[in-house]
Amino acid sequence: MMRMLFATIVSVGFLSYANAGETCADCGSSGACEAGQSCCETTTLFGTTIFCGTTDCGLDLLDGPCTAAGGDPHFGGADGDRFDFKGRDKLTYNLMSTQNLTVNAHFEHKDYRDAGEKHRLVHGSYMTEGYVVAHTAGDRTLNIEYDAVRAAFVKIGVNGSGTEPTAYKAPFSMTVDDLSLSFEKGVVELKTLEWTIRLSSKMKPGMVSAGSTCAGGKCFLEAKMSPLVNVATLKVAPHGLIGQTYDGDGIGVIGKTDDYKTHDNAATTSAMGEGAIEGVAADYEMASKFATHFKYSRYGLTQAKPRDISKLVGEKKRLSGNADAGAA
Repeated sequence: MMRMLFATIVSVGFLSYANAGETCADCGSSGACEAGQSCCETTTLFGTTIFCGTTDCGLDLLDGPCTAAGGDPHFGGADGDRFDFKGRDKLTYNLMSTQNLTVNAHFEHKDYRDAGEKHRLVHGSYMTEGYVVAHTAGDRTLNIEYDAVRAAFVKIGVNGSGTEPTAYKAPFSMTVDDLSLSFEKGVVELKTLEWTIRLSSKMKPGMVSAGSTCAGGKCFLEAKMSPLVNVATLKVAPHGLIGQTYDGDGIGVIGKTDDYKTHDNAATTSAMGEGAIEGVAADYEMASKFATHFKYSRYGLTQAKPRDISKLVGEKKRLSGNADAGAA
């Protein structure tokens, strides 16, 4: 049975979604869903989606009000927020910023072919690497780096010694003060007292690259976050492209999404979260992979309020009943 987790949006890393006007046959490989999958249809805050999913059409979500980013980056927020975010090529952006945690991702512009009959070429982008900075209760700092292409290894450094973090091969686990980390089967999971962060390597067979494996450039990063506490009780409200959606108002903000309009069997993405994020995309650019400071940074703060969605111009829909919340 499909789980409705506070209208959480699942990213498209492990499911094959049809685009507007297409059917399940268009989104599956060889014109049909793969073995063990069914043609699923679900209606959420932002309309009806058709996709090839598991036989019971279930969604692989973390427990709790999970948020996610993945695929040709599609973002889903805590209250049903939804937007696409292409990012600038080879730049790093902040996904989540809290008092003791920063999650960044590296974006790269990439071309891929749809699995449908026409094998449309899409000039899009993907997240390829994830970076986490976590401050522990023992006043230590962990730097975690995960490259979706080099999916068998995770790099970890303690206290920012200035040297490259040490690479560890899966399966691997460690505990540092109040933080625990596990790594297996292409998934890095970090648990703090307040959050679960999951970084995964996902395969995109249609990615235009020299090889046919992750090492050959066929894989991308998927990121999921889920709180382990009531976020409303935190003195420092989260921010970042995803983090800001934990604003506690029960209203999903629908920003710009790519329509994949096709010309000469090709489409180009361009959405940058317009309407659904505070400020502009450039406000979330990070100076380096383990940087913690940006315009809306929460890292190291002792107090910060949630964003004010009245300043966002995207369509607003309430979590319960899908009622229109108005434009302001």
